Amino acid sequence: MALKNPIRRKVIRWISWSKPETGYIKLNSDGAVATAQSRAGCGGVFRNENGDWLLGFHMNLGCCSSKVAELEGIRAGLLIARNNGWRNIYYETDASSVVEALMSEAKDNSLMSSVVEDCKSLLQHLQTCSVHHVHREGNRCADALAKLGLASPVSFTILHEPPMEIQSILKADSEGVAFCREAWEGDGVPVS
Repeated sequence: MALKNPIRRKVIRWISWSKPETGYIKLNSDGAVATAQSRAGCGGVFRNENGDWLLGFHMNLGCCSSKVAELEGIRAGLLIARNNGWRNIYYETDASSVVEALMSEAKDNSLMSSVVEDCKSLLQHLQTCSVHHVHREGNRCADALAKLGLASPVSFTILHEPPMEIQSILKADSEGVAFCREAWEGDGVPVS
């Protein structure tokens, strides 16, 4: 009897944030949840092909699930892209379930269906948008912004300049600093 599933092994990967192609703007977003405090937040950052900061945001979402926080991050990011006339977006998140929900052609019937359908509608209005999963090491800026949103007394904040709390992360990203991660061989996530 032949094995249907080959044995997979863990391998060491070096993960870093990567610049988008010329003509694209990269949006990274993330959600954060502090269950003990019943708080959630999301955040995101837009950068150009040189890795330069264009705009960032964070939101205090009150109490919600981590998946809703992730989805609210992409919805906010897509609305900001639309409002700024940015039509070629390369989107990354570390939430594979969000990527799956956004890429599914089936109508979403979950409790989050309205947010998923809003995101799908916003994606359709872009000239070009590609949606990708990235390991958390490639999404550190968005993670830090989501945590700022979690703690923010203001519900929604647009950031024209990067906050002090993420300057070192931005610098590391622009320099291509990579982080070691154990991953399953053949997981399909690009490695820098």
